[in-house]
Amino acid sequence: MLLSLLSACASTNFDVEQESSFAIPVSEGTRLGRHTMEQANSLSDRESAFFPLTDGSDALGARLRLIDAADESIDLQYFLMKDDIVGALISAKLLQAADRGVRVRFLLDDIFTSVKDVDLFVLNQHENIEVRLFNPIARRGLKYLNYAWNFTRANRRMHNKSFTVDGSFTIVGGRNLAAEYFSLRDDTEFFDIDVLAAGPIAAEVAANFDYFWNFRKALGIQHLRDKPSPRQMQNAREVIDNALSSQAAATYREAINSDILSQLVNDEISDVIAEAEIISENPQKLKLPVDDDSLRLIKVVGEFMVNAESEILIITPYLIPTDKGMAFFNPSWTRAQGLSWLPTHSHPPITCRYTRLTTNIARVCLRWEPSSTKHGPTLSTWSDCTRITSNEARCMPS
Repeated sequence: MLLSLLSACASTNFDVEQESSFAIPVSEGTRLGRHTMEQANSLSDRESAFFPLTDGSDALGARLRLIDAADESIDLQYFLMKDDIVGALISAKLLQAADRGVRVRFLLDDIFTSVKDVDLFVLNQHENIEVRLFNPIARRGLKYLNYAWNFTRANRRMHNKSFTVDGSFTIVGGRNLAAEYFSLRDDTEFFDIDVLAAGPIAAEVAANFDYFWNFRKALGIQHLRDKPSPRQMQNAREVIDNALSSQAAATYREAINSDILSQLVNDEISDVIAEAEIISENPQKLKLPVDDDSLRLIKVVGEFMVNAESEILIITPYLIPTDKGMAFFNPSWTRAQGLSWLPTHSHPPITCRYTRLTTNIARVCLRWEPSSTKHGPTLSTWSDCTRITSNEARCMPS
């Protein structure tokens, strides 16, 4: 039995020819392009407009509205996409955009993407849509056995999340393409944040997308397995097409008609004008040994923190500093007037880790932002330091 399982293991062939492609620059020939170019007349060359998307329905509605407004291009990059109402809605709207002549490039990380390969083939077979998977697992044999067999290579994933339309508008943040990220499940709630941005920052996001899209280990879905049968393709296409005439239709209408989006479109609420730059992982690090940290993102983030003059704000689901990390935060706190750190996780093992860091955190005296979630820890201000209490976690002795 063991020998038969091992013989079923397979590796991904990355030695294939793929055509490079690049973002289409912002243009007055698109509706979104005209809007951002008109707005640019009142801004400096480095200023962009930003609007936070804190509500799940608003965040989904913003993506759907941008797809509807696209005239030339849509570039999507996500860590995962699920076979659920959000996956069906996004797929259906992308096909509609492609039917209008919009070029769609869709880059997905492979490991936790649960949408079926046949659904990705349905998108990929459209002449205006191309789907690629980042550092994918071989499809021959058992996928997750292949993952274990190639663990050192396969465990290096792409967590980037961006959604850029016509080189003008972009959405970046913590949400993947699954129902729980948009408040559409009763049993799960993820407290993620996105930012809708327009202006020069969109071009930076687009350029970063190109860097990953044209990387050697971003493979077209057609290079990973044979095309599904015509019957399989037809059935999958019918499910996607039916998304807009089923339960998903009500979700779609609610999302695109949210009060916040309507107010933003009608200029009833203001966005934030600011300078910004994007920092991102470098896909070239996959060419280096796992223990080579020369291209790790933390080095770039660390430089920003070291050079901070007044304030550092951190919102992250996973920031668990070791003793070495705490030693880094101490001088950063000394230089900056305030270091605000808001974890947004809901996993008991991580909550337990925070409770064990209480002594070190208090010694560094981080100034936490008060926050309370249904599943995560409650963080409450205590003088200049922090007290951590957990609503649910049961920590085992270390």
